[in-house]
Amino acid sequence: MNETPDILKEGKTLASVYSDIKNKLMQFQKLKNLEFELQKSFGHGIGLEFKEKLLDINESNNSKIKPLQTYLIFLNLPNLKDKAGT
Repeated sequence: MNETPDILKEGKTLASVYSDIKNKLMQFQKLKNLEFELQKSFGHGIGLEFKEKLLDINESNNSKIKPLQTYLIFLNLPNLKDKAGT
């Protein structure tokens, strides 16, 4: 899943980045026969503040990625288990 540079393209909205990451995780989930809950955010921009609240990568943020912006992407998969329940 080393596709972050393709997902974070200049001009894309952060909502579409969230959607792309979500789709990749859903493909992975089916491939590996796993169950997990998705988080509400997959990261944020880093600027003058460590966490730029206006650059949160979530499904409702329509801010666009601009040149030279830096983002922190993180994945947290709570309640991760295989379909057998282990």
